Amino acid sequence: MKQMTSNSPLWLLATLLTSLLYGCGGSDSGSQTDTTVVPPQNIPDHAIYVLHSPYFVTTDGDTSNPVQDYDLNSLQDYINWEYDKLSHGLLDYIHIDATIKLDFIDAPVVLANGYAETKIHALVGEVLTLSEIDALRSELLGQYADGWGEGIEQMYFSTTNTGEELYVSLYGGMNWSIDLYGKYSYETDPGTKETLVTPLLP
Repeated sequence: MKQMTSNSPLWLLATLLTSLLYGCGGSDSGSQTDTTVVPPQNIPDHAIYVLHSPYFVTTDGDTSNPVQDYDLNSLQDYINWEYDKLSHGLLDYIHIDATIKLDFIDAPVVLANGYAETKIHALVGEVLTLSEIDALRSELLGQYADGWGEGIEQMYFSTTNTGEELYVSLYGGMNWSIDLYGKYSYETDPGTKETLVTPLLP
């Protein structure tokens, strides 16, 4: 049999076929894709969800004409005082299935930018779905507008330099909203197809 040389057409064809075979799926080809999912490294042990909503300070309950001259610390002290009257915070007044995942809800913290910050603490190892967060937003809207929040509007918390009594409202009518604030990761639960929302560290 005639031996193939490096210049023969048969040798060239064999070389081409060999390179194609080893370049398509061979274990040493280096062409495989790494599909390993690396979990985020900044997930806290205790999931805390932060909601922001506007608040209004007035002399007569008219949220369209808010007062600017007030002491932020006096306002916060008043909110905390009223909140501490609740036996277990607002969680006792939230009636959705997601409450079994929750530990407690903080009193709203008033910020200088005109927003109140409400922190919702999940039990260790629990995370909320997007639909559960939406349900919580709806429940808190009701509490701030018609429940606990309506009660704190009935008493004044401070006076201005002119001696006027001031009232706070945690709900402001038609354009009011309570929205998720901060950094979160979103992924679909393969079993329920729900969107899981996991808080991330700053």
